[in-house]
Amino acid sequence: MNAVPPAFAASEEFAGHPWVSMDTLAERWSALNSAAAVVAHLAQIAPPQNAMPLATQADPIRIECVRRGIDDLVAVLQTGIAALLAVNDRNGDPRPAALSLWNEFNMAREAVLSLLGPPPAFA
Repeated sequence: MNAVPPAFAASEEFAGHPWVSMDTLAERWSALNSAAAVVAHLAQIAPPQNAMPLATQADPIRIECVRRGIDDLVAVLQTGIAALLAVNDRNGDPRPAALSLWNEFNMAREAVLSLLGPPPAFA
């Protein structure tokens, strides 16, 4: 069963845009992981791995979905980090909330990465 509506798949919105390049996504992914490292620090856990698997054969629709997923994760982390830093500035303990945000980030990150398919070693 194809879950992508025909109008979405046929859309020219994705064709020829520079933001669908894997290089740009890798840079955005690196910046996202830098933000996630702040959350990890506040949760007092190990920071995330920075590598994003390169999917050279990923279709433009999946790449666009990854881009949108990264944008969503950035929005969540921006808001979450602001709240965690506010708690920290008031001498509160940000660890429980940071750990919660970290767990949500990890689940969303795995969902976004799954759009790129299996790592090249398993393809």
